[in-house]
Amino acid sequence: MYNKNVNRAIQLQTEINKQIDKFDWAQEELVNDLENLLDTFNSHECELLIEWYNEQSRIEDSCKQLELDFYNEQEVLSQWDI
Repeated sequence: MYNKNVNRAIQLQTEINKQIDKFDWAQEELVNDLENLLDTFNSHECELLIEWYNEQSRIEDSCKQLELDFYNEQEVLSQWDI
């Protein structure tokens, strides 16, 4: 979908996020690899990465809203339980 560098940055960021979610920290080597890779990005690659990030944010916001809707429905339904 994106070019090689952007795809690699997405992979590194995804792995870093998984490690942070699981351990509350990420391997320093991965963080350094991502930082070094981002330092080499041209303006087009930066735009592509920002585009990916914005899309991820929209997806996460949609998921959060669906989750909130579900919990609200459950709360309403629980009030009708006898």
